[in-house]
Order: sequence, then structure tokens, then C-alpha cells
Amino acid sequence: EEAAKESGHYVEEGYRLISSVTFDYMFSSEVDPDGELILNWVAGAFEPITGYTLEEYIALGGWRATLYPEDIAADEKDMEMLRSNQPIISELRTIKKNGETSWARVYAHPIWDNEENALVGIYGAVQDITERKNAELNLYKANSLLNITGAVAHVGGGRRNRRHHRRA
Repeated sequence: EEAAKESGHYVEEGYRLISSVTFDYMFSSEVDPDGELILNWVAGAFEPITGYTLEEYIALGGWRATLYPEDIAADEKDMEMLRSNQPIISELRTIKKNGETSWARVYAHPIWDNEENALVGIYGAVQDITERKNAELNLYKANSLLNITGAVAHVGGGRRNRRHHRRA
């Protein structure tokens, strides 16, 4: 009976966490006997965002297999936090089925076994933040161009002013 209450608590906690966040899809994973994370389920716009069905995604190797290679170290740090019973919010790049890179903000909450003092699963939600990240990148590029253009104009304007003052 206690195990059923504990299980019900985990489910309730997971739904509470997930419903408190605006997300594109949510997921649940559990830790198998070998310590590997196994994706249990996804809900929401998982397939439109990743391009994969759940079955294809799992067969490919799941989350880690679709991570942008340069973001694997950040994901390892996130997993260390989860294995320490700490929730995480992280922004990482993933590679979609069509080969495009997308950005995801991941909200992950550990499911913790107090008796074993160990991570037994993860509830999470994912937002596709690709458009926001692309807008930030474009803004950064535009600002950089403006800074360069402004510096060139300032240098050029300074020379013109010196010449003008010499003639006067």
C-alpha cells in the first residue's frame, strides 16, 4: 500500500511539474537495472518537433543520440544534477530526423527513491526555442555589424573633420 501511495505521489508530482510549464512536449523516463535511462512515454508535439516517432527515437538511442555533439558535456552535467536529486532547466541543441539543428529548453525533475537514495526516473517538459535562439543570433549579428559600421564611420568622420579643420 505504501508503494502505491509513493507511486501515486510521483505521478502527481510529475503532472504538477509539467502543468506548471508552457511546453511543446513532455516525457517520462525510468532508470533500468543497468543505470540507463529508458524513455517511457512522450506526449504533445514530440513527433513534429523531432521528426521521429517514439519507436524510431528509442531505436536510435533516444535523447543522447540526437544531441548536438558539442552539447553532450552540458547534458552530462545536467544528469549529474538529476542524479543528485536536483531539478534542472537547460538549453541544448538537438538534431532532428531531417538533419536540422533545433534548440530545446528542457525542464527535468528527478524521481527519487528515498530508500535507495537514488534516481529512479525523470519527469520533464521540453520547449522548442529554435525561433527565439535564431532571433537572438540574428540580433547579435546585426548589433555586431552596427558596431563595426559605427566604428568605421567614426574613424572616417574623424579624418574628414581633421581635414576640414586644417583647411579652415
